Amino acid sequence: MKRADAWGVPGLLGLAMLANAAMVPLVPYALATRLGWPLWLVGAYSFAVMVVTMVVNHRLSSIVDTAKRRSILCLICGVAQAAAALAAMGALNGAVWVLVLAIFGTAVGGAAAPIYYTLGRLITEADGRDSSTVNSILRVVTSAAWVVGPAISFSIVGSHGITAAFAAIAAMAGVGALVVLFAASWLDERSARGTGSSVATNPAGNDTISQPRSARLVMPHLPAFAVVFLFSFAHIATATSLPLLLVRHFTIPESATGLFLGVKAAVEMVAILATPLLMRRWGTRVALTVSGILALVAYGSFLLGPSAGWGAALIGSVFEGAYYGTFAATALTWVQSLPGMRLGRATGFYMNGIYAGVLIGAPVSGFVATYNLAGIVVLSLLAAVGAFAALRAAFGIANVREAQ
Repeated sequence: MKRADAWGVPGLLGLAMLANAAMVPLVPYALATRLGWPLWLVGAYSFAVMVVTMVVNHRLSSIVDTAKRRSILCLICGVAQAAAALAAMGALNGAVWVLVLAIFGTAVGGAAAPIYYTLGRLITEADGRDSSTVNSILRVVTSAAWVVGPAISFSIVGSHGITAAFAAIAAMAGVGALVVLFAASWLDERSARGTGSSVATNPAGNDTISQPRSARLVMPHLPAFAVVFLFSFAHIATATSLPLLLVRHFTIPESATGLFLGVKAAVEMVAILATPLLMRRWGTRVALTVSGILALVAYGSFLLGPSAGWGAALIGSVFEGAYYGTFAATALTWVQSLPGMRLGRATGFYMNGIYAGVLIGAPVSGFVATYNLAGIVVLSLLAAVGAFAALRAAFGIANVREAQ
């Protein structure tokens, strides 16, 4: 196997996600601190970006199934991300109307993730490699980009100004687009070798049953969407307010908060890489169940508060990272293996479940935290319990389909 076949897609994904991760949190910050927008209006901008991202993601994920030159979709994402950064620069200089371009450009740039997840799976199928391992690598690359990207952009803001930061993001996206141009023939040729078959999940949770893919979205997929949505909702509901929760609920000094967040991110990436071993040994059903148990332990620890001391906060941070990492790696392969959908649409289906959890979880947790900070943990706990019920329903439908 050539080195390019193993690391080509993760490398291209890393370049695309680095620019996107650097961009997404910077624009709302610029609107609030440079243009003086009220926070509700900043929130409306972020809401618009997420909604458009879901629509674009659905459309491009469907196109990637039948596109003859899939590299063009990757190129469009890179160019759109560069255009979004340039539009943000224009908005800082008074042309606020170009924020419309920033919204659409950021949304198209974010759609690169499911496209590369699909291409990675297709190339994996062509090589006969384990799809869960490749998916885990792609997921950990995405997580790493979201750790490094904002750090780079805000570092540039502090040293050279916010305009320079947007210029750097445009340059990063441009480099990513150029690399796609150089790799286009390889990307198109290798992804075209993918079988395009669908691998259904049997009652034991192992991927064994090959079926032809279709473009249909059927009712049995809805519990699977609920699983992804609720686990994502549980994660984002607490994660968005975690620094505040650590400082006010656990009375942890602000100087130590970054350590807890760093531990959580590190454990999450380790869990993503380790999850394929769990899946190969016990299957997707057990892996998702383990993820849910870890979530309950995490949010239960966060709920204890000051009476349990820093230890509970550290346990909560570790288990939250382990839960979300296990879920993220398992659910991608699981949803891609659902019968009745083409690979690209299934991948977009997974990503929209994640995005829907973010879209709803962030504002709801903010509303709850306004009245009771610990309430956001209860919210996450309830969502995790709901995910358990949805998981049971999803595999119950799989059992019925198998019996038929």
